[in-house]
Amino acid sequence: MTGDRAVVYRCAPKVAWVKDASQTILVEEEKGRGWCLQGVEAILWDLLTLHYPWVGIVDFLAVLLNNSVEEAERTLLAVLQNWEDAGFVCTGEEIRHG
Repeated sequence: MTGDRAVVYRCAPKVAWVKDASQTILVEEEKGRGWCLQGVEAILWDLLTLHYPWVGIVDFLAVLLNNSVEEAERTLLAVLQNWEDAGFVCTGEEIRHG
């Protein structure tokens, strides 16, 4: 799976975030919802918002979690799906067509 990702995940347009020493706080302004990211989720948010390449994020996550690359990619996809369901990220296609 790694390296074949055509989908680009982006921060949803109405989401703002701030990072402090121990967490990243996301706020969905339009609906007034918030979420605190800590630990691995906060690291993944940083890497994604800094536009690190998919392969690099997966490789880093595999080392961080002491997992296989395949398992790390499944973990990353699960986190992204949770974020997409919550409305904090959207895919590149949604940005172009939404």
